Amino acid sequence: MYTNLIYTSWVEKFSLTLLLKTHGESIVDLEKRLYRSRTDRQITGLCGGLGEYFGVDPTIIRIGTVVGSFLSGFWGVPAVYFLLSLIIREEP
Repeated sequence: MYTNLIYTSWVEKFSLTLLLKTHGESIVDLEKRLYRSRTDRQITGLCGGLGEYFGVDPTIIRIGTVVGSFLSGFWGVPAVYFLLSLIIREEP
């Protein structure tokens, strides 16, 4: 049976993370973060980072970005792409 762990507040998440770090356990990566990729990049690394985050081949995300650009009239998707590239940090 699969059970989702739902955090009702950031305090619970923080206290669970602190507890796991205190005891040195690393069962699950609780703090999965979205970064722009440094290694798998064509323009800014955003599609590579999205691919790593969601566990999908970045080529599929790139194809979706190009198709979305054509369907949005070359304004919507590229604008969101570059806005996210400014907001999302690069991998440490």
